Order: sequence, then C-alpha cells, then structure tokens
Amino acid sequence: MVNGHLIPNDMAPLVQRIFALRAAGASYPVISSDVGIEYSTARHISMNRVYLGEVRLGSDWFKGQHTALVDETLFNAAHRGHTTGQRRSKDLLSGRVRCGLCGRVAGVHYNDRNQAIYRCRHRGQGCAQSGRSANGLHRAAVLGLRVLASDTDLQAAIRTQLATHAQLRAPKGPSAATVIVSLRLKERKLLDLYYADKIDQDGFAQESTRLTTQRLALQAEIDAVESAERTSSQALSKFDQVSALLNDLNLDEFWEEASPAERRILIDDLVDSVNIYPDRLTVEVAGAPPFLVTLQEVGLNQGCKPVVSEAGLDSVKAGDFPLLICCSLTTRPTRRVAPTCDLRHLK
Repeated sequence: MVNGHLIPNDMAPLVQRIFALRAAGASYPVISSDVGIEYSTARHISMNRVYLGEVRLGSDWFKGQHTALVDETLFNAAHRGHTTGQRRSKDLLSGRVRCGLCGRVAGVHYNDRNQAIYRCRHRGQGCAQSGRSANGLHRAAVLGLRVLASDTDLQAAIRTQLATHAQLRAPKGPSAATVIVSLRLKERKLLDLYYADKIDQDGFAQESTRLTTQRLALQAEIDAVESAERTSSQALSKFDQVSALLNDLNLDEFWEEASPAERRILIDDLVDSVNIYPDRLTVEVAGAPPFLVTLQEVGLNQGCKPVVSEAGLDSVKAGDFPLLICCSLTTRPTRRVAPTCDLRHLK
C-alpha cells in the first residue's frame, strides 16, 4: 500500500508463479517448496481475488483501481476442478464445467439413480443457474469437437488469429529478471551480515534458503517463458495437427467404442471448458472461441429441474443434431461461434 494505492512489489512474480503452478495442477505443498512461501500463505494467495484487480466490500467483490497481477483465465484455471468441500468427480468433464452466470466451477452431484448432474456451487446464494445432466454436457463437448473438425471457415479464422497473436503478453508488475537482481543483492547483504557476526548461523541458513528458493523459482519461470517463446512459432502447425486428427477421426464411432479412460484423454487434451447458461451452452475446444450449443440439441431443457433421462437421447449420436448458424469471425458465415467470443485467450 503506497499513498492509499496497492502497488505491485517484488513478490508479484512469485504470486504469478503460484497461480501458474496451481493452474498446472500442482499441490500446495509442491508450490510451497517451489516458491519458498509457506503452505498457508500460498493457499491464501491463490484464493485471493485482490490479485484479479478486485476489492471486497462485505461478502461481495468489485472492480478495483489497482493493477491485476493475474487475468481471469489464469485465476479460473488455478481453481479448475477444485470445489471447496468436494472431491473431484470421476466424470469426464469434472473441473471443466463452469457456470456461465457467475464463473464458478460447477460441482458434480448424483441423484438417487446415481446419475451425474452438474450444479453451480453458488446456486441459491445469488446464482439462479439450473443443474445440467452430465450426459447432455458430454454430448455438447463431442458436438464442439465435431464443429471444429468440419468448419473450415472457423479453422481459417483461428489460424489467422494464431499468427496475429503469437507474441506473449508482458507480465504485470516488476519483471522476474528485475526481482532476481534484487534477490541477489539481498543474498549479498545477508552474507555481509553473517561475516560481520550480526546474524547467527541458523538465521543465516534459514534466510539464505528462502532467498535462494525464491530466486530459483523465478529463474524457472523465466526459463519456462523462454521455452514458450521458442515453441510459439509451432502453435499454428500444432493446431493444424489437431484439425487433421479430428478430420481423420470418425468421432461418433470412436466415442461409442472408446473406454472411459480413452474418452477422458480426448476431453483432457482438446476440451477447455463447457459453460452452462439458463438457455444455452458454450463449448471451448482447443483454444478456439466458444461454440454455441442449444439445450435442445443435446437433450436438455430450460426448466429448473435437470433432465437426466433425456427422452432416450442416450442412444443418439452428437452428429445427429441440427447445426446452428451464428455470427462469424470472418466475412463468411461460420457455424456456432458465440457472438461475444474473441481470440485473445488463444493458447
């Protein structure tokens, strides 16, 4: 806090690394060991929406005036699959279904027939989102994969955006390299204090370990960014490989014959998220903009009560549903691209 304003300090790169590690699936003990910050502090940081640029008033969060250290995509990724008080479900889409109204991860609940239903964990506390059958959401994910495989206009738009947005965004706050220099100076000052007998051996060892751990963590972050920069030029060819894979794959036949483990691999590799709204769904596949899916296409309804039997749709393939025409990223019509999409979040 400087003159009444929150200003990013030397901890900013470490905070960003905590979110990045958590988003990659690292546990808090691993994160604590990596960045040299206590377990409880690392966990508190990852839960704090202040780093999103927000401030809290009572129990609500509002847009603040300070600099956000992480964007919403990274913040949400750090919380993907982690619903407080619940274990992660074995369902294929666990951790990838989000409430379109409040942005929270939807938890999986089971009815008396052991059928999975996704519900926003904030429902009844300010969110009016209805529960959605897992089977319907599975069909929506497969439908999204089919659209990406077959829509040449959409593929062309994504290729253009990949080429345009190849450069990585500069991090907010002090750079990792700047903080590393600061940490080296602190290590030198600590050593001078030790040689001058102004700090005991145990205190020196503890502080030296903390500073070294933080410096190495930031160096690892720099190495990771440099590696990403080296591979960013390959993004376009990777997207082409994904498109070719889906084009060559008889997706409906594969889905019918695949084991749960094989289906999970396909979902984990290609489906970023399924977002549920009261009147529609959106599916994000392989970094593409959201695809719009109507509830009727996947056997769901708009009522408050989740449909779990889906009127016999368990035997219907995703490819049997009609296609919806929406707006385009290009000058030609493209199926299913949601009107509010943009491609700035492309991986």
